[in-house]
Amino acid sequence: MSISFLAFTAISLFMIHEFDEIIFIRSWLKSEKSRSRPNLWTRGGSKSYPSTAVIAFEIAEEFTLIFLLCLLGIWLNLPGLLAGFIIANIIHLASHITDSLRAKFFTPGSPTALITFILNLTLLFKFFQAHPQPWGMIAFSSLISLIVFGVNLLLIHRLAKPLEYFVENIYQ
Repeated sequence: MSISFLAFTAISLFMIHEFDEIIFIRSWLKSEKSRSRPNLWTRGGSKSYPSTAVIAFEIAEEFTLIFLLCLLGIWLNLPGLLAGFIIANIIHLASHITDSLRAKFFTPGSPTALITFILNLTLLFKFFQAHPQPWGMIAFSSLISLIVFGVNLLLIHRLAKPLEYFVENIYQ
């Protein structure tokens, strides 16, 4: 398995899960289930996700960040960097799965979280079988990825209202 295949598959799995969120988050926020049991990802409600367009914009920004990370990993031949992103994504997916189990029903992103969680684990296992990596680099990359993506998520949620204004008025 090549580093390019690893990057392509990882970013594709990430986007499959994100499309699930784009499609279903607004409906979830309007539901009684959302109000009665807010979860970690929807606690900000409509302030964090004012419209589907803003959600798509936020995810496009995350995709761009991950795409650049994948290019950097390929260019510098650092599969550990990509493995760090995949592990951070697996942790993110696990939180969706845990949230859904705790709530005892599907939440936005939980069906694809389960599927892509398994596929990401398989991807990493197969890659590490073919290309053993230094665990220090993987641990460091995972930690950095979690911090960068966590801070990024907080930032884009705080910018949701200005993004909504921008998206709604760009062609006015």
